[in-house]
Amino acid sequence: MILTKCAACAAPLALDAPRCVRCKLRYCNATCQHDHWRRGHKQMCKKIHRGGNAEQYNADKKYKEAVAVAVEKCAADMKHFRVRVSEHGLSKSDAMLEMIEAAEMLEELARRARRVLGASHPFATEVQSALEYVRSLGVLERAPR
Repeated sequence: MILTKCAACAAPLALDAPRCVRCKLRYCNATCQHDHWRRGHKQMCKKIHRGGNAEQYNADKKYKEAVAVAVEKCAADMKHFRVRVSEHGLSKSDAMLEMIEAAEMLEELARRARRVLGASHPFATEVQSALEYVRSLGVLERAPR
């Protein structure tokens, strides 16, 4: 992910734009850089630097946000699964196949959530509890391999 806008004013950047020496955030000019420092970059600079500098830090931040949204959506889908089955009048075998597919997706999301967000993150714990409930139903054991 290449940062193409000034960190202070969001103006488009030139290729030779000045950068923060420590974290490599980019600015359109020295005035924006000084202004951003005074408005709080001073507190974030070390954290961004430890996170792999500006490009990596921002890419990781966007990825974590996307995973959190996906985990939340999957958890909500699992909660409403029974309602969807009854509303659409799916046959028992179709419903079981859909449930198996959802459970496998939930397993994958739980792994990613633990890896990216950490096991103690609220979304990761919610997905883990949903996965444990699905496992208690024995859905994954019935999955054809």
